[in-house]
Amino acid sequence: MLQLESKSLIEYYGINPQNYDLGFIHYQVDLLEETKEEYQLLEKDFDHIKEYVGEEKFKIYFSDIFTLEKIKRNTNIVEKYTDFIYLRIRNNQELGDLKEVECPPIKIIVDLSCFKNLDIKDLPYAVVLQVDTVLQLPISLLNELNKDGVIEEVLVGQICYLSDYFLDFLKRMANKFQVEATDYLAIEKNVLVANDFYSLATYEKILQALYELVKDISLNDKEFERFIKVYNRIVHKIFYDFEHLHDDLLENQNLLGGLLYNTCVCEGYTKILQQALSLLHIESIVVGGGGAKSEGGHLWNQVKIDGIWYNADATADSILVHRHESMAFCLVSDEKVYKSYYPSHHRCELSYQEKEEIKGRK
Repeated sequence: MLQLESKSLIEYYGINPQNYDLGFIHYQVDLLEETKEEYQLLEKDFDHIKEYVGEEKFKIYFSDIFTLEKIKRNTNIVEKYTDFIYLRIRNNQELGDLKEVECPPIKIIVDLSCFKNLDIKDLPYAVVLQVDTVLQLPISLLNELNKDGVIEEVLVGQICYLSDYFLDFLKRMANKFQVEATDYLAIEKNVLVANDFYSLATYEKILQALYELVKDISLNDKEFERFIKVYNRIVHKIFYDFEHLHDDLLENQNLLGGLLYNTCVCEGYTKILQQALSLLHIESIVVGGGGAKSEGGHLWNQVKIDGIWYNADATADSILVHRHESMAFCLVSDEKVYKSYYPSHHRCELSYQEKEEIKGRK
């Protein structure tokens, strides 16, 4: 078992981190102590983490250039792990600061909303372009934006991983990045990245598979009709991957497994449903509950239909459907699902069916 020693990483992952946390969720490097001992322990921890999770899942994420500069000055981490380092860049000022640090060719994460305003041409940094939903980035736009060939990967979505346990931390980060404390998505974009990085070729395959899922569904249909059509397709098409449940396969946790191989676990289902619904102009988020990952934690979607939020657990319904049973978790109230520990969770008092029945009696 891996045991971390630096205070900076223990704050996020704990003394005895799970493989899931280390391999799929990459928190920002945020120095809690600027001592020689802490720098040494941090370097030692990253050496052990890379060996523990393997190259495919290993990433070091910085949300600000100043922390990166301190790490570069006091350790060998940046030079040793250049190919695995990601830095978030929001504007040309930060890009200028990065030039002054004389950093090796790391990768920079840039949100789509910021990309057009950045002067990246002729710089040695490969760009990871981040979008909340695939609706924002059709292949035609990606090709147009990448005419200089600087975009190397696409980072899709940023689902909520920070639970109520992190509320004090969320407030601290909101202040650090000057973000509203209630805007959890914006805070998380700064604080962490999930392992949803795709090469341009893979992103195109994912987009094609999502288009196939929503094929023949008209945007002129009512929201419920659009939702139920794609929801049915997902729960029938994808099988829960019981065989690799404890293997922590990367493709089962992102968009690849369910879309390209028809198998995944709950995280894959939620991401696929969220992205498919984006193409149908239906708002949704991902929430979690049922305890920590090690205690059987679970993820599902909340979906906004006609201005009202409902729970939709595609994972549970997919398992039921493939057992030849009826769906039981489609647009339901909070009473039917795990208690969520996510601050972004919307309260859902009634199911869609109950709402319709009340409407019909009026």
